[in-house]
Amino acid sequence: MEAQQNIAERDLLVMQQIRPSISDEFTIEDADGNIVGNIISTDSTQPRSSKSPCKFDVVDADGSVVIHVSAMQNFGRDAYSVNHPDGALLAGVKERYACFVREMSIEPVDEAPMTLHGSFLDRQFKVKSADGDALVASSARGRPSLAIGPAGSGRYALAFETSASEIQRLAVLGGMVALDLMDQKAAASANSWA
Repeated sequence: MEAQQNIAERDLLVMQQIRPSISDEFTIEDADGNIVGNIISTDSTQPRSSKSPCKFDVVDADGSVVIHVSAMQNFGRDAYSVNHPDGALLAGVKERYACFVREMSIEPVDEAPMTLHGSFLDRQFKVKSADGDALVASSARGRPSLAIGPAGSGRYALAFETSASEIQRLAVLGGMVALDLMDQKAAASANSWA
């Protein structure tokens, strides 16, 4: 019997939002559409627009926690921590100022920093080493393979370079959860002005 890959060992993850209009939770699928994990809220009492921290866990198919992601109290740009299951810090994620694009720094504790850069409208991003030389991962709202099927607003693919380390993969996955939280917060803020 072949051992099952955990989330950090997979080169392609497909993120599928559950009930997009009312939930920030996702299933994580492989290229064949099999569910290999979930992103679940652990702070369900706090609305996304609240100033209180938002907390999510990324869990493998067997239910074991892979990482924790939580908002950090910050008076400037949004900042999030990505933690190992035991609570030790794995990476920090910070939104950067940028015009007409989305940019974040993803800073693993034990590896070189990375930068996420791309379009917030169509969920197309590239994550590169901070010096810009090495591609680590990319995401797209689209159809990277026939097996994935049509993409809706709550569905996107996250593809890792085969050379990406486990720490980089987990940090980027945490960064994508943080990105979704930033998007939800911005949408809630915009709706409060309407």
